Amino acid sequence: MADRPEAANGLLKSLQHVFRHALEYDYADDNSVEKVERLKSKNKDGYHTWTLEKVEKYENRHPIGTAPRLAMALLLYTGQRRSDVVVMERQHVKDGWIKVHQMKTKKRIEIPIFDVLQDIIDATKTGDMTYLISSYCNPFKS
Repeated sequence: MADRPEAANGLLKSLQHVFRHALEYDYADDNSVEKVERLKSKNKDGYHTWTLEKVEKYENRHPIGTAPRLAMALLLYTGQRRSDVVVMERQHVKDGWIKVHQMKTKKRIEIPIFDVLQDIIDATKTGDMTYLISSYCNPFKS
């Protein structure tokens, strides 16, 4: 799996859990997976980050009042993961703050709703509860 280092490391991560279980129930003497060196990722630069020019181009293509613009605004102005943004609901807002539990970390956080974000929310068709809805008016799933 040298050509797919992320997949190889994912497999090792899964096997490590299997070995922990085997150790707990005396099916193994040691966790051999811990001795295996992880492969270096091919992506040395990390995730691609949009420039301000790309954000401006996107905003010009998707004006305020459109779902793509609302999605971008929620991502930009809350700094949250996609999995958290798609489940943000009106009930999470109190006194100008979004109060949610993050999916990945389960950590409770509070994020201010900036005026620019509130303006975009107000100008966009949203669901009864969730902000982001599909073209069929259904909420997205995380």
